[in-house]
Amino acid sequence: MIVVLLLVLCQNTEVHTHTTIVKWKQGPLGELPRTKIIQDCTNNPGNITKGCKAYDTLAIGYVGKNKFLVFPDTIAGFKALELRIFKHKDETILRFASLYGGLWASELATSLGTHVNSRIENHLDQIENIKRTIAKHEGWKHKQKTY
Repeated sequence: MIVVLLLVLCQNTEVHTHTTIVKWKQGPLGELPRTKIIQDCTNNPGNITKGCKAYDTLAIGYVGKNKFLVFPDTIAGFKALELRIFKHKDETILRFASLYGGLWASELATSLGTHVNSRIENHLDQIENIKRTIAKHEGWKHKQKTY
């Protein structure tokens, strides 16, 4: 069932599940076009890629050349984002944001009432705000696909 739903959502991309590798046939959308919102397609508001066991175990697979993880629902996607934040809690906001290209560090710092050189761990009481800011800047549109 998972394979069929992913075929409709992410045509012409490779979807790798824990046991299967499937190459989708060419579809009208071509190769996961830039206009396709991958975060919504994958329930992945943090654009998290394959490679960390803590996140990978929450996922049902991954898509594309960058190996964006596919989560079964938005709850799992936001949980993975939260785990990523906690994993990097000793870093400054600026350094953490550099994992994403650094474009939103100052906005996150402002939303937390601090500066970019403040450590993430000093703001874990505002974890929901941190997750929302990251998701917003990563293109999350608050949609969910259920697999």
